[in-house]
Amino acid sequence: MTTATVSKKLSDLIGTARVRLVARVPFFGYLAMQLRVRAARPEDNVPTCGITPDGLLIVNEDFIYSLNHKEVCGVLAHEVMHPALFFWMRKASRVHELFNIAHDLSFNFMIEEMAGGEIALPNGVLLDRKFQGMSAEEIYIYLKKGDNGSGQTKIDVKGGGSITVQSNGKGAESYIDCRGDLSESKLGKKAAQGDKSAQGKLSEQWKLNLATAAQQHEKRCKSQGSLPAGLKRIIHEMLHPQLEWQDILRQWAGENGRREEYGFARPNRRSHHLGFILPSQCCGGFADVVYLIDSSGSMSQRELACARAEAHGILDEMGCEIRVIVCDAAVHVDCTLEDALEIEMKGGGGSNFNPAFAMLDEEGFDGAVIAFTDGMICVPEEMPVNLKGVLWLTGEDMQPPTTSWGEHIAVKVKDVEAFA
Repeated sequence: MTTATVSKKLSDLIGTARVRLVARVPFFGYLAMQLRVRAARPEDNVPTCGITPDGLLIVNEDFIYSLNHKEVCGVLAHEVMHPALFFWMRKASRVHELFNIAHDLSFNFMIEEMAGGEIALPNGVLLDRKFQGMSAEEIYIYLKKGDNGSGQTKIDVKGGGSITVQSNGKGAESYIDCRGDLSESKLGKKAAQGDKSAQGKLSEQWKLNLATAAQQHEKRCKSQGSLPAGLKRIIHEMLHPQLEWQDILRQWAGENGRREEYGFARPNRRSHHLGFILPSQCCGGFADVVYLIDSSGSMSQRELACARAEAHGILDEMGCEIRVIVCDAAVHVDCTLEDALEIEMKGGGGSNFNPAFAMLDEEGFDGAVIAFTDGMICVPEEMPVNLKGVLWLTGEDMQPPTTSWGEHIAVKVKDVEAFA
């Protein structure tokens, strides 16, 4: 805590809230202990609270003193979830105000579910049932379209009433608490300005905080109930890809790759902790990779979660964007991204990879395909001639869709309800 700008009254209030969180809801307690706190100044223009990428919490004293002890705990839990769930890295080029609202809506119900009456979100926070269980990315897409495609969305708030938000973010101004402009550390300032290296370094720190907080909570609260399924899914997907993609991609680079090329266009993610930037491989040593996901009705939620977790492992190892195609009997998603949480799992219908392979063939795609499937899906009789290779990923007791071509790796599909 930055004592120079925190009165004894505020220090005592925040300290008491942290102790209560540690005792009652350890997950939020551990995360809240990672925050630094200072009082808001008039020039900050912070009517309630603001949070920065590096975990500096700016508190409006008039606001915080108007709350009871449970609500102060709720505010701490809410604010720390923004950096803990990688707001700045996930936001990318999205409208800041709108993604801030989407992020709020994605985890406020988790806080309510975990609180069990021990802590409370104040009246006025965003709590709308139609968004419960959705990711921030999914909510953002909804907000961009608006209710019934109207371009504006009515959002319920706790305690009654609602707000209306426009697709450009107007109407959300009073809910903007992700304040990168108030960062005081060099790393926080760079992350707020979109520096990928700084965002990556901070996300690694928060990943460790997130994993430790979840472990502490599960260890201490076995008799009181564990983490909500939605939160477990996020943690599981971000922290637990099962395959050693470093070895797999190195093998593919040798067999199917291009000449290795290095440059500074994309800083090497693994140099973040060294204090200086190393050149990255720029994907030059790897074949172009398409990650193909089976979203047919036979795929379970556990398998889809595992598919996203492995996407995270591939992205982390390659250090650059990959193309993701989601297909059941038709292609529903075809996008290039560098964050596995952005993958939209659309589908749930028939099982046929032929449209995806046909699309790649028509484009003349000459890279490699990694396909996650339960094996119960139609594929071409022969591998398209332009492809350098195909790797089938299935559950450990499942067969690939064909043994005529492609390589096969079995993945142990863990229950996302269980935190390892």
